[in-house]
Amino acid sequence: MFGTADFMASYAHYDSAKGRYILGKGLIPAQERYKPEDTFNPTYELAYWQWALTTAQQWRKRLKLPAIRNGTMY
Repeated sequence: MFGTADFMASYAHYDSAKGRYILGKGLIPAQERYKPEDTFNPTYELAYWQWALTTAQQWRKRLKLPAIRNGTMY
């Protein structure tokens, strides 16, 4: 689980012009009809990324591990 969360956190990259993390380019969205080289921040994937990384943080807390913050992993 934590390996998957580590990958997911490292996949997003910071857009300093907009002050946020983004997913893509190169991401193949669930709809599979959009070109990966032109696709970023697809809705389903953004929602899943948020859910998965939040869940990973909850698991860390349950295991009494420190939360990871400020762009360092999740």
